[in-house]
Amino acid sequence: MKKILACLLAIIMVLSLAACGSDSDTNTDPDNGQQNEQTDKTDKTGQGTPLESMNFVKVPEDIVGTRWEFCGGFLNGVEMDNEQATATLKKYGGKFEVDFNAADSADFVQGGGVLTGSCGADENNDMIVLSVDNNGTKIDYTFLFADLNGTTIMVMLVGDSASNSYYFRQVVEG
Repeated sequence: MKKILACLLAIIMVLSLAACGSDSDTNTDPDNGQQNEQTDKTDKTGQGTPLESMNFVKVPEDIVGTRWEFCGGFLNGVEMDNEQATATLKKYGGKFEVDFNAADSADFVQGGGVLTGSCGADENNDMIVLSVDNNGTKIDYTFLFADLNGTTIMVMLVGDSASNSYYFRQVVEG
């Protein structure tokens, strides 16, 4: 419980700081005296959602052998409080994690159940897609990685909206 609260507080602090920043600089061109708008060239994943303020990074090179456990997220664009995070964890049977077993497979652990699937990074190494078979239904989960004060967190997109996402922190290193 304390780990979830600490992770949520850290995420809230980072998002609060990010909200105070700006993603554009105005410079004067010395040749003609006109102002030029230079926009940030970072990934605009989740534009207009809470994901917009995150600093996304490449998939960690040492992802194989790592385990990531749920530590919070966003629901309908609003960060989960401790009660909502606890309720989400209970919804998944008290255990909600992703274990990357090999370069092309991972386990999606929910409560006492495990769904093993195939996974792989996209061509730019920006995200991982995990495909699992749940009783004959193929489900794809998309995972992005973000830097949070020097710590990498994994962000799982939920559904078709970037306003819903779950955060996972790494608990076992590869």
